[in-house]
Amino acid sequence: MSNPRAAVVCLFVLSFICPCLPVESQAKPHAQSPQESISEETARAVKLYQRGDAQTAIHILRDAVKQDKDDAVAWYYLGVVLSNNNNANEARQAFEKALKLRPGFAAARVGLANLWLGADKLSDAMHEAGLVLASEARNAEAHYIIGLVLLRQLDFSKALEKADAALQINPDFSPALLLKAEAFTYIYGQVSYEAAQALTHNKTLLEELKKMSPEARSQRRQKLVAPLLPAVESLERYLTLNANSSDSVYWRDRLETLRFYIDLVDEDDSNRSVFHGYETTTSARISFRPKAEITEAARQGKLHGKVVMKAVFAADGTVKHIIVLHPLKYGMTEQSVIAARGIKFTPATKDGRPVSQYILISMGLVPRKLAALDWMSEQVHP
Repeated sequence: MSNPRAAVVCLFVLSFICPCLPVESQAKPHAQSPQESISEETARAVKLYQRGDAQTAIHILRDAVKQDKDDAVAWYYLGVVLSNNNNANEARQAFEKALKLRPGFAAARVGLANLWLGADKLSDAMHEAGLVLASEARNAEAHYIIGLVLLRQLDFSKALEKADAALQINPDFSPALLLKAEAFTYIYGQVSYEAAQALTHNKTLLEELKKMSPEARSQRRQKLVAPLLPAVESLERYLTLNANSSDSVYWRDRLETLRFYIDLVDEDDSNRSVFHGYETTTSARISFRPKAEITEAARQGKLHGKVVMKAVFAADGTVKHIIVLHPLKYGMTEQSVIAARGIKFTPATKDGRPVSQYILISMGLVPRKLAALDWMSEQVHP
């Protein structure tokens, strides 16, 4: 009997790497297949599911576990199909049943960890993935899950270590490639945010920057964008492996943004198309600031802080090349990016013509009352 793993691979994991992806472009958690053979009925259900007939697959698998309540593999695949059909509660029960029958069932534990990720229960996801690694150190999915937890906890360096650990085991593991790209992008954001803060609070540094030679300015930019180079490499590899995936448009757009900031290193002052606020005749003027939706997790966690993004207010009136410099937890980074894309503005001008302008967008979340959190007014800095 053929192993169903090849076709089921990467159904599980990608939905957790970037919550701001449109629902239709999110892949579902990765389903590992058990090493041993499976029953004929379970194999038939898996094939039907792979062909897009999830409901029939669920029906067959439910019958299979009724007929043999001790079939851990059937319980596992029932969990996989249910979780990919947005039935998290029953999927969790199926995975837990598989683990009760076989406590060392790594694939079922990975499935359960992914469900905890989807429920934003990061400590539970970390715990389950840790149990997998305790008995199976070369489990790429478990390394990835822990890395994604660390990314959500804003520990980017350790998240990168876990992405590399997963890729050492499987160099073409697509979710780990995205995790690596995201970790490096956030590391770039940290460096850029610190540089922007230094310029904001030290006018002497800003004056020195204005007086820098083109060569010195290029060297400064090279240092700032260094983390984006491996991020681009990882995204390029991901898109090579997943050229026709439903989320490829999103990641190609993300890749274009990263390349945009890298290309600034060699930008010639004589033909620049984007300017800083201090270089324009009139800066961009905002006419509409959409509110970012507060996630329930942010409310319950009484989250406060701010998301800082770098972007371009383009001459055509659109917001382009958004990149996060300072994120927040609980999905508020993604909500802030969505809100930033909806900003309406009058473009900056230079010498009487509309031009594109670099911008820093800061969205702050502060507690107004003990039981609620509201957005402060967004601040836009040239």
